[in-house]
Amino acid sequence: MFFDDNPEFLETSTTASSKRRLNLRHIGIIEENEEILRGSSVVDIASHDGRWSYAALHAGATHVTGVEGRRHLIDATRQTFDAKAVPAPQYTLIQGTFTRHCSIRKSSATSSYASDSFTTLRDTSN
Repeated sequence: MFFDDNPEFLETSTTASSKRRLNLRHIGIIEENEEILRGSSVVDIASHDGRWSYAALHAGATHVTGVEGRRHLIDATRQTFDAKAVPAPQYTLIQGTFTRHCSIRKSSATSSYASDSFTTLRDTSN
């Protein structure tokens, strides 16, 4: 299971979550959406310590943009991604609120998720 294989995410945050609960959330958020994630660019709103951003990349997303308001969590994400040798071109980390960085909507993102929700973005310009 994802958090059994990536236990560092159990230590990068003070938000209490059991490994069992996180693994169940991984099934619901990531595994149930692997077909959508594969080959997609993803926006992870309130990306916390990057656990779901990393999970999206692990599931085949080509790029993840993490938006998080707290600097120490952006730093934790960067440190974890560096330790896991995630290539820098595969992710962008933004400190701030999503509404402050709404121009991201015009990016090439095809999927986004925040907390427990997952949304597939569709191009409505055509």
